[in-house]
Amino acid sequence: MKRIFAILMSAIVLLSFAGCSLNELALYNTLKGISNLEKYDFKGELTVDINDLSFEMVGEEVEEDEDTGALIGEMVDSVAGDYLYEGFIDNKEQKLKYKLSKKNEDDSADVLLDLFAKGKFLYIEKECFDGLQELMGMAMVLVEETEPFPQKTISGIVYYEISLTELFEELANAFESGILSSISEPFYDDEMPANELAGYLDGYSAGIDDFVAGNNDNQINYKEEYADDDDYKASYDDGYTEAGLTAAEALGDFYLYKDSFIDKANAAYLIKMFNTVVYKLSDSFIENLLDDFELSLVKKVSGNKYTIHMDMEDIVEQFTNFSAYMEENSDKLPDIMTAFLESLADEEELFFNMFAGGFMPDDFEFDDEFDDEFDDEFDDEFSEDYMEGYSDGFQAGYDAGFEDGTNGVEQNNNYVPVDDSDYEQGYYDGYTESYLTGYESAAYEGDQGFDPAQILGMFEGGYDYSLEKTGRDSYAQSESFAIKTIEEAEELGIKLDIAISNVMTINGTDKGDIGLVKTQVNSKESGTTIRINIDDDNAVGCGIYYSTSPDMKNSVKVEGVKQPDGSYLVTLPEFKQGSIFYFKVYSVDTAGNIVMEAKTQQFNVSAEGADTGNQFPIAVLILAISCTALCVLSKKKLSAK
Repeated sequence: MKRIFAILMSAIVLLSFAGCSLNELALYNTLKGISNLEKYDFKGELTVDINDLSFEMVGEEVEEDEDTGALIGEMVDSVAGDYLYEGFIDNKEQKLKYKLSKKNEDDSADVLLDLFAKGKFLYIEKECFDGLQELMGMAMVLVEETEPFPQKTISGIVYYEISLTELFEELANAFESGILSSISEPFYDDEMPANELAGYLDGYSAGIDDFVAGNNDNQINYKEEYADDDDYKASYDDGYTEAGLTAAEALGDFYLYKDSFIDKANAAYLIKMFNTVVYKLSDSFIENLLDDFELSLVKKVSGNKYTIHMDMEDIVEQFTNFSAYMEENSDKLPDIMTAFLESLADEEELFFNMFAGGFMPDDFEFDDEFDDEFDDEFDDEFSEDYMEGYSDGFQAGYDAGFEDGTNGVEQNNNYVPVDDSDYEQGYYDGYTESYLTGYESAAYEGDQGFDPAQILGMFEGGYDYSLEKTGRDSYAQSESFAIKTIEEAEELGIKLDIAISNVMTINGTDKGDIGLVKTQVNSKESGTTIRINIDDDNAVGCGIYYSTSPDMKNSVKVEGVKQPDGSYLVTLPEFKQGSIFYFKVYSVDTAGNIVMEAKTQQFNVSAEGADTGNQFPIAVLILAISCTALCVLSKKKLSAK
C-alpha cells in the first residue's frame, strides 16, 4: 500500500501545480518531454541553508529534549551546505552515472556518493557508501542482506557490485509471494458441511500449487479418508477449478512477462519505466478529472520559459482548492484508474503491479482480513466464545470511535450497546484505539480542529520554480523553497528558518541545438523560399526568424508550411538583387516551446538556389570544376601526342 501511495503521490505532485490552462499544460508537457529523453546528462548545485531548527525544552522532558537538540544540531551541521551533483543516463547503452559532492569552505569538495550502472550491474563506491551509512546512523535499504555485496576494484577504486538481475528477481519473487499470500485462502460458505469444506480447501490448495508449478494435468490428490465420499470429490474439483481461475487472473500476465522484465534488468530501464508509468497516471488524471480545473499558477515569461511563484498564502490557498476539488470529484477515481490501466503496455502494467503492491481481490473485505488477523493473534490465548464476543465488540467500538473522533464528539468509550463482558472489553479497546485516529484524520482534512489557513499565522516563506527549454533536448531548471517561523507562533515549541535552492541543467552543452538542420534557399522575382529539413521527431512546427542585420535586430518570424515529404517551406517577400539577409531556424514541440538554433545563416539574394544548411563555397566549387576540366584536357593532349 505504501508503494502505490508513493506512485500516486508522485503523480499528484505533478498535478497539484498543473491544472489544465494552456500554460499549465505546456509546462506539464515540457516536463513530460524530459522524461521521454533516451539519453541525457545533467549537472546542478543544491544549497541547503538552515539558520534555525530548534525545539523548546519544557517540563519533565527537558533532558530528553536536550538529547534531541544535540542530535538535531549534528544533523544540521551535516546536512546544511552547498552540494554539487552530475551524471548521465543512456537507455540505449544501459548506462547510468551519478556523483554527489559537498563543497568545503576552500571550494574543494568531498565526494559523498559515486555510483554508476553498466548493463546488469550497479557499482557504488565502497568508501562513500560506508560513509553515508555512518552519517545516517542506520542501515540503508540496499544493505539489508546478511551477506555484504561483492567488491570490485575499478581504476584503483573499490566499489560494491550489485547484480540488478538478482535484485529484479527478488522484486519479482516478493511480488509473487505477496499475490500467493493474498489468494492462498479462498472465500467459502461457513455453513458448508465439513466433508465438502475439506474437499473445497484441499482442491483449492492443490490448484494453486499446480498453477505455480505449471502443471496443467489437473492432478488429483484426494485424501484417503474421503476416498469414497462423492461430495468431498465434487467440492475438491470445484476448489481446484476456482484456484486455477483465481491464480490465472492474479498471476497470468506476471508469468507471461516476468522473464522479459528480469532480462531487461538495468538501472536506466527502471528509471525510464517509472517515469512512463507516473506520466501515464498523470495523463489519466488530466483527461478524466482536471479537464476543467485551473490553478493559474504557471506563467510563461518567454517563448520557452515557465515560472511559478507562491508565497505562503498562495501555497495554502492552492492546497485548499486542490484538496477540495479532489474530494468533490472522488467518484471519478474508478474511471481514472481504469483509463490508466488500459493505457499501460504489458510490461508497464507488470511494473506498476510489482512496485505498487499488486492487486487486491475484488471480493476483499476489511472485516474478513481484520478477523483473520485477529484470530491468528489471539486464537491460542483465549477461548472461542471470548474470541467471538471480543472481536465483534472491538470492530463495533473501532467504528464508533473513528466516527466520534472524526465528528469531534466528546470521547465516550463507556457506552456499550451489548450486555456482554467480552464484547464490552473489545468495544472499549477498539473505541480507544480508533478515536484518536479519527480525530487526527478529521484534523488533517480541515474538518475538525485544524484549518490550513492557520499556517499563515505560524509560518512565512514561499516557493519559486522555473523551467526553460533551451534546445531540442536541453533544459534549464531552478527551484527554491523557504520557510520561517513567525515570532507570534513561537509557542508551538519549534523554530524554523530553512531555505533550499536547486539549479540544474539537462544537456546544458546543447543549448541552442535543434537537431541537424538543412536549408535550401531559392530567390526569384516572385519572392524567396526556404525549404527546411530538420532532424527532430518531436517537432510539430518549423520556421525562421529573419533580419537584414547580422545581429538579428528587428527580426521577423515566418512560419513554415509542412510539405508531403516532411520538410517545411517558408515563403519570404521579394528581396533586391545583391542584398543579404540573415536568418535562424526554429522548431516547435508538442508543448508549444519554440527553440531557435544558435547559429545565424546568411543568404546573398544574387546567389540563387544556394544550399545554406550544408554550404560548400561556390568559388571552391568553380575552382574544383575548372581544375577537373583542365586535367581532362591536359590528359587528352598528352594522349594525342
